[in-house]
Amino acid sequence: MFTHLDAPRHLMDHTNDHGALQLFIFLLNVLAVSNTGSTCEGPTSPQCYRRKLDKDVYTCEWSGPVSADRITYDLYFNTTYAPYSSREFKGISQIWHYTSSEALMVDRPVYVWVVANMGNTSCSSHNMSVVLNQRVKYEAPQKLSMMWSSNNLTLSWSAAETTPAAVEIQIQREAGTTESWENRATKTNVRNSMYWVKVMNLQRFSAYWVRVRQKSTVASNPLWSDWSSIHSVPAEIVNPPEVNFSIEDFDNGTRFLKLTWKLRKGVLKN
Repeated sequence: MFTHLDAPRHLMDHTNDHGALQLFIFLLNVLAVSNTGSTCEGPTSPQCYRRKLDKDVYTCEWSGPVSADRITYDLYFNTTYAPYSSREFKGISQIWHYTSSEALMVDRPVYVWVVANMGNTSCSSHNMSVVLNQRVKYEAPQKLSMMWSSNNLTLSWSAAETTPAAVEIQIQREAGTTESWENRATKTNVRNSMYWVKVMNLQRFSAYWVRVRQKSTVASNPLWSDWSSIHSVPAEIVNPPEVNFSIEDFDNGTRFLKLTWKLRKGVLKN
């Protein structure tokens, strides 16, 4: 039987003209689609990338059948035109795989797909064409710092690279759960190995939830990072309380420190 796994090697050995190559691409997609309609659920198309432009380790990740036990994956790479070349990585037990640039064809278009093996059944993802060295996916922003200035909020975090990043910001007031996320898109500034952006025209006396994702502005085909964790942005304290203290010494060498301050209007005692 002619299967998806046989298609690249079988056709690549005998394909030299454009029409035959188009037939090869068509067969790959037909076989992938027919698999998804069978008794097993095929994985998603793999996303392959490196974390920075100067890195030579590539990650490929995908989503697999959630209900499957004892499942393994085979990851395939095939060049899209002559001279033809292929790579395969078999028996992968997780939904990602790391490999170095030396083991891949990174500077020319390749078809990438993954096959899920469950017992005697195999199901394939759709194949996708990528140039691997053009794909960069940053880590999600970590440890966001926040500072109010009037009604503008400055966010900062460790820079992924020395060049600015494109960012998407989602922000929501904590006051009610009925409000939807507001989306902001901008570009970071870079200073002292830190990215920073300013979110304009907020209400500094309101508390917010915020999360951020980023992507390269230099790579030809970048991917968005995962979203950062959701951070709580406290409202700005405009008039800090005046704090008084008193100290009482005890015979055992310890002290009792008592702090007192006036309650602001609008704040209720518990």
